[in-house]
Amino acid sequence: MLFASAVAAQVEIPHVHENGDVIDADEINQNLDIVAKAVPPRDCSTNQIIKWDGSAWVCASKSIVEKDCGDGRDRPDTTCDALCEVGATVVGGGCYYSTIPPSDDYSLGDLLRYESRPLPDLSGWHCSAQNTGFCTPGCIAILSYLKAYAICQ
Repeated sequence: MLFASAVAAQVEIPHVHENGDVIDADEINQNLDIVAKAVPPRDCSTNQIIKWDGSAWVCASKSIVEKDCGDGRDRPDTTCDALCEVGATVVGGGCYYSTIPPSDDYSLGDLLRYESRPLPDLSGWHCSAQNTGFCTPGCIAILSYLKAYAICQ
């Protein structure tokens, strides 16, 4: 008999019984222990996640790393990476992007590109934005403001 959890982890139940069998308490307890280890925990605290540690489902704390890349003065292409601590893996993330015209002689233009994705090695979260804004000579432009965050475990 096999037990499959929602993520298709399979375990083998050592003692299979049929109707009318006399069941040994040690055997049924062993079966129940195996099933309990295959099922994710339901007692994680607030802000914890459930993860597989290689042998069982466990509650784990996640951390949120924020990276404020500030403004990109006079450059319409801005990138920002929020990096997890060494040994941690990114499990989610996001970006905040805004463009602010400091005066009437500034054009916001169009947003050409916006990226929000994990880094290829899962060490953090990557944000990138590009717009077509421009500033007439003499104006001080804050073309873009970019902030990234990574949810790490």
